[in-house]
Amino acid sequence: MPQNVLITGTGRPYALGFNLVRRYLENGDCVFASVRRTSEALETLKGQYDGRLHILTMDISSTESVNAAAAEAEKLTSHLDLVINNATTASADTMKELPDFNLDLIAPAVDVGAVGPIRVLKAFLPLLKKSEIGALVVNISSEAGSIGKCYRNYYLDYGTEKAALNMLTMTMHNYFRNDPNLNIICLHPGWMRTNPGNTEAPLDPYEQGRPGLYHPYRRTLSLVKASGSAGVKRLRTNTIQSSCFQGIESAAPGLVTAIAAARLACRIQSASGRPSVRPATK
Repeated sequence: MPQNVLITGTGRPYALGFNLVRRYLENGDCVFASVRRTSEALETLKGQYDGRLHILTMDISSTESVNAAAAEAEKLTSHLDLVINNATTASADTMKELPDFNLDLIAPAVDVGAVGPIRVLKAFLPLLKKSEIGALVVNISSEAGSIGKCYRNYYLDYGTEKAALNMLTMTMHNYFRNDPNLNIICLHPGWMRTNPGNTEAPLDPYEQGRPGLYHPYRRTLSLVKASGSAGVKRLRTNTIQSSCFQGIESAAPGLVTAIAAARLACRIQSASGRPSVRPATK
């Protein structure tokens, strides 16, 4: 069944957001792609998928801009089934250590990378609540936001914003605990070649997005199919607790499939009720 999908941060053709747009369009879904400024690559893609790709101008650091984009989306669709909060940021000082790092750059990064996705969730919530298959929100995080597995002495901005995003994801998970039609998770997509400066990264964004390959949730997905709500509980425990407390679960090649596993969990919950998940203590 085709989905209505919103993906943020989609303007760069070599980055994850744009390639997730490609993957979902190839899957037959209707995609709402958000950008801060006009993207020639996205406009070209729109010409290839007329009627199934809608481009929204949205700055996730601005509540006014996000609300305006949500109002525009409401004119184009009756509902959303999936939101992928992919947009993020890092300052020019991100690779610097404390003596050389401008600490005033941390707060703006958190505003974009952590608060921004929650702005999106809040503004688009009315559309998500109208999903007939159970809505899913996916926050693209990073192992750089793990406190338990932190080993770097840089990323003062990027690591902080991802740690904050993990906490906000868990808080939103708690808020929607009793809503059987909405699920929220965070995923670490792996180290990808998302800009000209990290060509040594092992993963290609387009290949990383492809469905049908092995990913850490496949065994859990089988459990979900076999054991219903008990399997859902394990899936939610793996995705939420591991990512927020122990370090993000990597979605190894097959992001679309990993997200589909969470989608299945959301569908089962819609039919059988949301299982209780006790937050981790670490």
